Amino acid sequence: MSYNTFGASDWQITPVGKTALEQALARHLSRSISVENIVFAEPDPLSTATDNGFAPRRGTVTTRAGRGEEDRVDLFFKIPHEREVEALVLGRRLGLKHQPRILVSSLDVQAAGVESKALCYLFVPGKPLGNDADGNPLIADSLPEGIVSDMAILHASTAGHAEAYLRRGYTFVSREGLTEESSVSDPAAYLGLPGIGKNAGDLLSRAAAVSVEAVDLAAGDGPVVVHGELEPRNVVVSADGTGTLVDWGEMGLGWAALDLAPCLGYEQLPLYKMTAGDRNPSWNPPDERALAAARLVHALVHLKRLVRDSGGTPPTAGMVEALFGRLDEALSRL
Repeated sequence: MSYNTFGASDWQITPVGKTALEQALARHLSRSISVENIVFAEPDPLSTATDNGFAPRRGTVTTRAGRGEEDRVDLFFKIPHEREVEALVLGRRLGLKHQPRILVSSLDVQAAGVESKALCYLFVPGKPLGNDADGNPLIADSLPEGIVSDMAILHASTAGHAEAYLRRGYTFVSREGLTEESSVSDPAAYLGLPGIGKNAGDLLSRAAAVSVEAVDLAAGDGPVVVHGELEPRNVVVSADGTGTLVDWGEMGLGWAALDLAPCLGYEQLPLYKMTAGDRNPSWNPPDERALAAARLVHALVHLKRLVRDSGGTPPTAGMVEALFGRLDEALSRL
């Protein structure tokens, strides 16, 4: 090949892929260029390797123009989940402004002799939302305003069209599924988690007693298209405070309040509802009580996963304390 890659020796862009990348970069830079080399960074620590062994990562591409001008462009390469490219295309069609910008949606690559299609978008500099000392990847207290508006547009624009998305094969977690996921069958197992406070048993019992009602409240707005993993680690905040919502691989049909539950603050509901109303005046967006119910369900679901997932990343005390704090706060509003 006429260019070099560094940092991912078992992973190469094919000649066809290189041509597609050069054409996309030429449009981005507004001049004809050739790719000289790509230097891959270490894999994203919050991502897992795909079946071909290539974990998502940043790549710095060095290009050279006809007169010798050199540019370096930071890109992000990953093997996308089933609907990830579709989600970014849908977002662009709806006018979402805080998604990654696709450079090449189907880049021909080869890893360990296996050909794949990679997604390549402009790298988003910044830090994960709520990148604080406890490293809590599950919840935050507020979202950047631009992402609040984008979520309102996505939810309101797709409300009332569930049947069409189901026919296209979108995944959907029903009320019955949510009720099962948030149920508490063995309270004693939860009390073995790190960071458990003195009133944890009481909070868990009270939350379990209203979990079915909470699911009904959280799902009262009807199914819409959701991001599916609107968690702090997927919100990249730049130095100026603007945010970009990444990792759209879990996009599917779901419930707006539950999509918002991990990170939306109650004080942000007016902005969300105003933007949703501008897009779809006939849709009834979630209110404060629905958001509280969704926060309770979200916390119960994730506590249950922490109890069951013995082979995963061990839960931290901060993570468990934050989820029980959510139960306490949500119960006070229901």
